[in-house]
Amino acid sequence: MTSTDSEVFIAFIRGINVGGHRIIKMNDLKHLHQAMDHGKVATY
Repeated sequence: MTSTDSEVFIAFIRGINVGGHRIIKMNDLKHLHQAMDHGKVATY
């Protein structure tokens, strides 16, 4: 890879917040991945 190339990783997480039990806030999930140095994290 050259310095102009970039890697993009996408995670499709099934079952998060389905059924209303043990809710995980998307902001908390985002902060978790940022803490693991995953760079620019976005949730939708």
